Amino acid sequence: MKTYYSIVSIAPKSYLNERFNVGLLCVTPEETFFHFSEAKFKIVSKLLSISGGKLAFSALEGIKQTLHRAEVNNELSFSNSSISVVSESYLNYLHRYNNNLIQFSEPVQIDIDVNQEVFQILFKKYIFAKENFDSQIIFEE
Repeated sequence: MKTYYSIVSIAPKSYLNERFNVGLLCVTPEETFFHFSEAKFKIVSKLLSISGGKLAFSALEGIKQTLHRAEVNNELSFSNSSISVVSESYLNYLHRYNNNLIQFSEPVQIDIDVNQEVFQILFKKYIFAKENFDSQIIFEE
């Protein structure tokens, strides 16, 4: 089965086409990994209005809650059905239909087995090199 990742960004001024990567969502056939850097978010949120910062943080927390609910309801299977919460089509949906504040990159397929260690390497490469992973959220099937 395929493995995909999507970079989660914040666009403080979408008309300027600037984005700051703050999170990473990675989906494998067995696990879904999601983490966003609260340290980087705090820096980027200074470029947002107070309400924009609250909305962005709420959206990122909402992603975590959605994945948690899906895990509890056993709906995280990437390979089982088209109604799965996390699927290639859902990642494409997130990429196409964003609120111009939180944006998802187009899903990228990778041909490696992703585990916690690989996820952290990807996160440090694409999001924030000095990230602390004590609060990383991993949802297992």
